[in-house]
Amino acid sequence: MSDNNPKVEKRTFDGINEQSTIVSNINWQQEIALFYAVDIFKPNLKGVYSIFQDDRVKMYVKTSVSKNEIDTLVVKKSSNGKIYDVVAQGNSENLLFKTKTRYGIKMDTATEQIISYHLFTHKKFRWGKENLFRLDAIVIN
Repeated sequence: MSDNNPKVEKRTFDGINEQSTIVSNINWQQEIALFYAVDIFKPNLKGVYSIFQDDRVKMYVKTSVSKNEIDTLVVKKSSNGKIYDVVAQGNSENLLFKTKTRYGIKMDTATEQIISYHLFTHKKFRWGKENLFRLDAIVIN
């Protein structure tokens, strides 16, 4: 992605305001850092997830107690075996709030490049206040 430096249209929503902007000169390493939380293949998570799969879908489901926030990870492949969709969902809870998070990445199977990515979080505090955040990003060239 860094080589051809595509522009990205980003739309954000914070529960009140929606904004849209086109961004160029993206630091892709920093941009994709949002998705590091989805990495369930760390050595300390070995055995935490059960795997269910068929020819085109592989689903990882958390079946053991872990502090990792990701509950499910679904990876979809095209008929030629190339990944085109990755979705992760998670929940976390502490003394102050509960959080639900959803991550998504869509890939072009021909170029194996990211064509869009999404992040949604819903945080609900124990005293009733709620925070929403949504990011939808589409690679436009």
